Amino acid sequence: MGDDTVLGEKVQLKHSTVGMNVRVGARCKINNSVLLGRVILGDHCVVQNSVVSAGATLHERCNLNECQVAAGAVVPANTVARQEVFLAIGPCSETIDGT
Repeated sequence: MGDDTVLGEKVQLKHSTVGMNVRVGARCKINNSVLLGRVILGDHCVVQNSVVSAGATLHERCNLNECQVAAGAVVPANTVARQEVFLAIGPCSETIDGT
């Protein structure tokens, strides 16, 4: 577990790697997964066989199995997903004609 990482009450962590400055809410279950730096998990999340990249946020009661969460992505509350990829969506710097 990385420096400055905070685990909430009654968190279950098995066969997983947790990076620096990660915040894990109460009653989360993390199994066989990787949480990179600055990840935030809301309360009651389940993350199994997944990779959550740096700066990503999972709001409360997410249940992810065999998923990939991109850096900076935000997963809405109550999301249930299997074998999904979550991407960060930011402002577009180009128009359709390339300008």
